[in-house]
Amino acid sequence: MNIYEYIKLYNSTNEQHYGDTIISYRCNKDDECLYNKCVDNYCIFNDKASVEHCDNIYFCHRKSYNYCGKAYRNICKTIDERSSKLCIDELCIAQENSPSGSED
Repeated sequence: MNIYEYIKLYNSTNEQHYGDTIISYRCNKDDECLYNKCVDNYCIFNDKASVEHCDNIYFCHRKSYNYCGKAYRNICKTIDERSSKLCIDELCIAQENSPSGSED
């Protein structure tokens, strides 16, 4: 699946694309973006920025550990790059495994 198929699949009408990069927030200049990169009035991911996203990785019901890496929707080549350790065709996705309030 390429980036265009991904956007179409999730019907992301609020998102735009710039090459192979998903973009989602409007900007006028670089310093308005978390990743310090504004292109065509949208913030995009910037591999040169030292920004990490951290997730709790759950296993055995309520046990977890903290893992940091690239944020959701960023492009990755290996599982270890992703904060969630999950992906769809080289795009980081959110981990949805977490204990429910009713688990013992």
